[in-house]
Amino acid sequence: MSGPRHFGPPSVADLAVAEQFVLWALRTRLEGAATRSRLEHGFRLARDHPVRGAALASFEAWFQVLATHCWRDLYLHRAPCPCLSDDERDMLDLVASAQADDEARMYRIAAGLVHPRAIGLLQQCSCAFAAALLRLDLSLCGSPAPRQGNRAAYLH
Repeated sequence: MSGPRHFGPPSVADLAVAEQFVLWALRTRLEGAATRSRLEHGFRLARDHPVRGAALASFEAWFQVLATHCWRDLYLHRAPCPCLSDDERDMLDLVASAQADDEARMYRIAAGLVHPRAIGLLQQCSCAFAAALLRLDLSLCGSPAPRQGNRAAYLH
């Protein structure tokens, strides 16, 4: 057998551990500032203090660019949901592209997420976050999941 078969919408279970970690952090952060202690605990489980602190700070900068400069509503699921939206996949692919040093792909994905004036900033923050994840031994594979066409089709 050549690889996983997708019989329905993409799922969190189809992701590698590194991608699941990033998605968990993103969804947890969306729940608000009160989740800061959960984020710190999650990053603490990943590595020692200096590395996790830098990773958490770079994640926060990346998240802030997405949150303040998106040019449309981005569709994300709640933390425990097994579903994966196209926007979540794009965010994961953005970080994977940064880890792979694929600037053209990073630009294309960033342009779909944020206003033109913030594309460079999102690329810069994606690179910093991607590097911090590598120091946590978290490498994203960046293999695109099948797109559903309608970004909101599987949200609930």
